[in-house]
Amino acid sequence: MPLSQGVPQKQKLQLDAIRKLADHARNYREYRTRLRNSVPPAVPFLGLYLTDLTFCRGGNPSHRASPLNADKKLLNFNKYHKLARIVQGMSF
Repeated sequence: MPLSQGVPQKQKLQLDAIRKLADHARNYREYRTRLRNSVPPAVPFLGLYLTDLTFCRGGNPSHRASPLNADKKLLNFNKYHKLARIVQGMSF
């Protein structure tokens, strides 16, 4: 039985719009696009950003081997740049 059964037609349209916005397909693309195009101020869903931070932090090494000297470790600047972009995206 569908969740929208018994819901009036006007509210079904609103429910469908909310479902589309909250759809996790393609990494919440619809939500991210709508938020990016909204007029500030806006309050983003912080859980989405915390998930992004967690995956970025855990999924990327903090250091890389130096291409000139394998014994030296260099800071993985790309990881921290990605983290900064995620945090910057939270400010609306």
